Amino acid sequence: MKYPHLVISETATSTWHYHIREVGPEGLKLGGGAPPALCGQKLGWDTKIPLESWGTKDHLPSVWCSKCEALNAYHS
Repeated sequence: MKYPHLVISETATSTWHYHIREVGPEGLKLGGGAPPALCGQKLGWDTKIPLESWGTKDHLPSVWCSKCEALNAYHS
């Protein structure tokens, strides 16, 4: 399932620490600037990781934000 207005983003302070944020009109932030993650965390950059891969365990020490995961339930 694809959600064109949601992307997986990384924090600027922690490599492999992932969050979900809204993009496009759905993610506009009052006052301008990049919208934060669903949980409110300030983000560094978006990834090209498909949303369907959220929570994947591999050889990297990835951290997947549990708050974003819970809030994403409202978007699906």
